[in-house]
Amino acid sequence: MKPIKIIVAHSHPDFVRKYPLWIHSPDQAEISAVTFCVTDLLQYLAKQDFTIVVLDANLSGTDYVELTKQIKRKHPRLHILLLADTLKTSLLMDAFQAGISGYLQRTCTSQQIGEAISALSKGENYIDDYFASELTRQYRSFFNKLSTARMHMESGFLSDREKEVLTLIAEEYSNSEIAEKLFISTNTVETHRKNLIRKLGVRNSLGLVKHAFRNGLIDLN
Repeated sequence: MKPIKIIVAHSHPDFVRKYPLWIHSPDQAEISAVTFCVTDLLQYLAKQDFTIVVLDANLSGTDYVELTKQIKRKHPRLHILLLADTLKTSLLMDAFQAGISGYLQRTCTSQQIGEAISALSKGENYIDDYFASELTRQYRSFFNKLSTARMHMESGFLSDREKEVLTLIAEEYSNSEIAEKLFISTNTVETHRKNLIRKLGVRNSLGLVKHAFRNGLIDLN
């Protein structure tokens, strides 16, 4: 099996000693080079073929997003594992878009590094548990806000009369009963029903009721 050649570019000279990557890495993984500056890193990459770069975001003179882009332009098959302090989700997404394959916090364990190297060597992406949970939390928050915004938009999109008709449909009144309660014709009730179906993007009255309850458009209390 082809060896997994790793180059470590880190700001701390004791990193490799403190975090022996090979303990939890695949058997064929080997640290082929260690460097402490961007210039040396680029020179190594120009002269040798590596599988993975373990890149410290705090490396002197490093804009890790721009450096990642530069590396990937010249070495598109190279996998980059970024080690960084806790980053905002937007910054980390910028790094992934630039071309990193994995991310770990700088306080990670050697076991986590080994797991990341194993994943990257198989062509997979890797993120630590903290960022994965944070990403999930932020997306959940985003979709909750989106749902609330949609609810408000739809609520404002419906006329007062349409809201009255929708509420009565949810209370299981027939067209004739709704017409009697609102002092309008059954044809007008049916027109409101059709408009509601069109506006809310559902297929029938049952769909209207489900959509209204799920999105808080009506309150029967």
